[in-house]
Amino acid sequence: ALVVVNYFDEPAAVETITETLTDNKQEAYLPCNTVTSSPELEVMWKKDGATIADERMFVFPADKFGADTVKKGTLMIMNVDKDKDAGKYECFTVDQVDINGVKKQLLLSSYKVKITTGFESPKERRPVPVFESYAETGGGESIAAGGSVTLVCAATGFPLPTYSWFIIGESEDVAIRGSDSLLLEDNNRRLVASNINSDVDYKCVMKNNAFGRSNERQSNFYITITEAPADYTITVTRSPA
Repeated sequence: ALVVVNYFDEPAAVETITETLTDNKQEAYLPCNTVTSSPELEVMWKKDGATIADERMFVFPADKFGADTVKKGTLMIMNVDKDKDAGKYECFTVDQVDINGVKKQLLLSSYKVKITTGFESPKERRPVPVFESYAETGGGESIAAGGSVTLVCAATGFPLPTYSWFIIGESEDVAIRGSDSLLLEDNNRRLVASNINSDVDYKCVMKNNAFGRSNERQSNFYITITEAPADYTITVTRSPA
């Protein structure tokens, strides 16, 4: 797939970097050597001279921020395979134009990838759709006004599911992006909602691609605020003796 990035100028001679990955590693990353500037150009990755078409390999179309920041144009390899993934990886820009007006591929990054055997023995992992691996974790919960809850999506499919959280509205749902009072943790698998002062409903959508098709499940959570007990004042009047 082509990914648009910002590229500034043609680099000097590109050095081939030797990168050693561990067999069976869940995720590995190869950054593309681009810099923020203009104009925007498209980049693509090749392995051993051929355009990459392996569904386990993904080029990030945008910067990803979080515990691990990933730059746009980076190649991600899922479930590293010692029998398939060793070789030469190259990142190119595909719409540079030379002085004759001809488009050319300009090399940006080059890697020689070696695979070592990790502590785990290699495993063949079959795809597991979300609908086979998710647990029904939704339901209702009552809390005091100003309280907090921790809600968890439970799906362990393969490829790894993505998790999206929403506030359920009367006409449409509102996506949760993360804030001090709506904290997303564990790659969005867990939502910590705090300072809740009114009834609110949340839902988590779990999605992955297995066997070449997208599938999803969702869990709904219904949060109710309990009313504080009323304050009673008892006045005792003694009658005259």
